[in-house]
Amino acid sequence: MRKLSIITAICLSTLSVPALAGTEHYSTAKTPIRELLADPAAKAVLARHFPEFVNNPSVAQGKADRFTIRFIRKFKPRIFTDARVNAADADLAKLPAR
Repeated sequence: MRKLSIITAICLSTLSVPALAGTEHYSTAKTPIRELLADPAAKAVLARHFPEFVNNPSVAQGKADRFTIRFIRKFKPRIFTDARVNAADADLAKLPAR
């Protein structure tokens, strides 16, 4: 009987995981660039704050897809200033949770 209780508890705990879906917002620290560019609203935020980045042919080729904005900012500090990155995060937080 105890084994059945443990198995039931494990099964029920996995059911609650989908309830967490849709609660996380995009961010420049955690969301890969490919995800941001795949969502039209998030891409518009990036285009507003970093037009030179979004319109770069290397970005269109997917060369930065797996990285986050906060990761690549160390390579392009003039584009990804603290003010611009923080403003982008504020706008991304206004988008519906994914």
